[in-house]
Amino acid sequence: YTVGPSQLDEIFREADEDLSGLIEMHEFEKAVNIVYTHHGFTKNEAEELFKVFDRYDADKSGSISADELPSALGWLGWPATIEESQELVDTFAGPHGELLRPQFLRVMRHRLEEELSEMRSLFARCDTNRQGTLSSTQVVDLLLNLGYTLQPNVVDEAVRSMGPKVHASSLYFEDVVELIRYI
Repeated sequence: YTVGPSQLDEIFREADEDLSGLIEMHEFEKAVNIVYTHHGFTKNEAEELFKVFDRYDADKSGSISADELPSALGWLGWPATIEESQELVDTFAGPHGELLRPQFLRVMRHRLEEELSEMRSLFARCDTNRQGTLSSTQVVDLLLNLGYTLQPNVVDEAVRSMGPKVHASSLYFEDVVELIRYI
């Protein structure tokens, strides 16, 4: 799974049982288990996705059918046809043909990984100098390709608001992902 820096921070805070700020071996194992059981999502992200699951489980059966899935995906910004949803259900559901909550997380992870893969390709295309970073102008181009319409000054302001971890002159892929989450 692709787990970003802010997600790792949250997962490590949850796993740090003694609140030492350091992750010992048993706490590391707990962190790995959190990533595994939540399919790469933090506890908070998984809870938010489960709220969407519950909202679109129209018949309150505890599962989502291929007919219910497009509405949930659309709510999350990933529109899908019933045919696409049926493919996802066929791929990720058990023998009963409907998604349970853990399987729904797997579908969400699958969709997110597809999106990240597309974003990596766009990042590489926008990285014309092959430095592994983008300028704010290049980030605006990437965002336009993703369907965002932001002015360069808005991107610059968002980067500054993200704090000292991000350098406005050159953004790594992870920085761009955090920026998109921020905006």
